[in-house]
Amino acid sequence: MTGLERGPFGGPARREGAVTYSPRVSRIALVFLVITIGIAGLWAGTGCSGPTTARPGIAAAGSEVTTVVPRAMQPKVRTVKLPYRAYGMARVVGDALYVSVDSGTGLIDTLLRYDLTTGASRSLFTVPADIAWVTVNDRWLLWESEKKLYAEPTDGGARQVLATTREAYAPALEGDLAAWVDYEKGSEPGIVTLNLKTGEKRQIARTHVAEYYNNFMQIRDGKLLWTDIYNGTGHYVVYDTSTAKTQDYPMPVTRFRYPGYALWSGEAIYSINFDRYDEWDWTKQLLGRYSLATGAVTPVSKSGEYVNALVVGDNAIAIIDSEQRLLVGAADGTYPASDLSATLGVRVDSVQVSSDGVTAVAGRSVPEKPETTLFIFQLR
Repeated sequence: MTGLERGPFGGPARREGAVTYSPRVSRIALVFLVITIGIAGLWAGTGCSGPTTARPGIAAAGSEVTTVVPRAMQPKVRTVKLPYRAYGMARVVGDALYVSVDSGTGLIDTLLRYDLTTGASRSLFTVPADIAWVTVNDRWLLWESEKKLYAEPTDGGARQVLATTREAYAPALEGDLAAWVDYEKGSEPGIVTLNLKTGEKRQIARTHVAEYYNNFMQIRDGKLLWTDIYNGTGHYVVYDTSTAKTQDYPMPVTRFRYPGYALWSGEAIYSINFDRYDEWDWTKQLLGRYSLATGAVTPVSKSGEYVNALVVGDNAIAIIDSEQRLLVGAADGTYPASDLSATLGVRVDSVQVSSDGVTAVAGRSVPEKPETTLFIFQLR
């Protein structure tokens, strides 16, 4: 994963031999939640216990048919305009907006804290390189730049360098717990957790197949979620930090059986599922809802459609479709019914959800002005 261009989810846009994805998006815009790949104890010598494979109920067809009527949503939106030609990632914690921007260098080179009450902003970090993977909660701020993964207390404490190589990929954060995909050993990437308060660091997993689209993870209630590929299909993998046990949920062996960008929604998992993992084509995908109870997948998108971004909130989801429209709706297995772009009058570059799991930030940049407009709303 070295030497690759940035893509729509904050990482590289392509890898050698892969189909390039290139809709109009910010250079380092990403989807919500950071999520990744892996599975525990599957490589010799890791010292990790192997996963327990969940055996859900019968799902022979590999899909569920839903008759739920889509619920329309029209969330209130707050607009923030910033004088920058481009932005990378944006998150909200309380009355603070954290956003990485292009200060005029052609790079996403500055990390800002913008006060939503006063409108005042201050620079937290500036570097002659791109800033990626910005994630923040009420305790910690994480970001990556120049092959270093940084952490800094939000109350202004000392800055730390968590990793000194570019091999720290797509960090996730909950409370004092940080986690990321570690490529230090090259062909055997693993999942690393670090308690930012105590300094305890653990490698909890190794992966079978490491492809760009499944290099992301989510942490929720002390549980890590990522995806992996083995035994001819994709798997969702859940690691419980309280028990140090791993459970795996196999995808039905259907065409779109390789999930990426996986996100929890209650007792279900939303993901963007691909039909190949060796030479994946972004436009050949299926947005699906996986039931943890039955192991079946409800197709959310229609055949031939594809989405450019997915985020999950409180029983609600938001997507950016292939036309860069921001659509929102209930997380009930139906396609999002409300076109928020029509309400806003613009199509957007990206959308992310903040650490509270509810506050979403979408945005659009107009480089020639220069101007970046961010749209903040509650995804519920």
